Amino acid sequence: MTPLPLLAAFVSLLLATETAVAQPGAGQATPPSSTAANQAAQRPLFQGGLGGMLGIPIGDFADNVNLTGGLSGHFDFALGPSPFSAGAEATYLWYGSETRDVPLSGIPDLTVPVETSNGIFLLHGRVRAQKREGRVRPYVDGLVGFNYLITTTSVHADTSCSGSRCDSDDTDSMTNLDDLVLSAGGGGGVQIGFGQVPHRVRLDLSVRYLYGGEARYLAEGWIPWQSPINPLARRSRTDMLLVYVGVAFGR
Repeated sequence: MTPLPLLAAFVSLLLATETAVAQPGAGQATPPSSTAANQAAQRPLFQGGLGGMLGIPIGDFADNVNLTGGLSGHFDFALGPSPFSAGAEATYLWYGSETRDVPLSGIPDLTVPVETSNGIFLLHGRVRAQKREGRVRPYVDGLVGFNYLITTTSVHADTSCSGSRCDSDDTDSMTNLDDLVLSAGGGGGVQIGFGQVPHRVRLDLSVRYLYGGEARYLAEGWIPWQSPINPLARRSRTDMLLVYVGVAFGR
């Protein structure tokens, strides 16, 4: 079975569970207790979170890029009393770097460190369906947005030298190559509450699949230093499987 039917089935199960909780008996209306009503009134509409993200390239992207890793943050707002919320998430994934000592122009015996770094920025709008109550709260997500792949090279200007090497905190940088492509996908996860009700802080675990558009990009070791203005760029789709571990707070 493909990922989309699985997500659709999970959403249907989640909504059925929400309906069953809201209507405990057929033809029987059970008014909420004052405690439950107070908790519902005090529940914040906002939810946010921060954690680590592991990216696993898929397909042609995996032929050129190994595992990626970085940080991810998100926020959303509840859409009324329903299990749905809307928000956004931003992620930075690092997928390799290299540092070389390059001779100073006209002074071949002195070198400065030159670092090249590869990264992917993910920015997506998100709709989430999530169980509203309980210590364990499963959810499913739908996402649409962009992948921004970028390779930069930083040259450290010389201010102090030791032996044949010069170091400095001053940095000049250039963009070797960048590309922006559409991205969309979905996934699911679970939040597990800490402490006492109403579990304002929760462990957040999720997996999602992102379909990334075809991009032109570089990877570690692809810039020939003899001719750095002609990098060995590749082009492929940028599909990824993402695994997230973090902390959520709020609603």
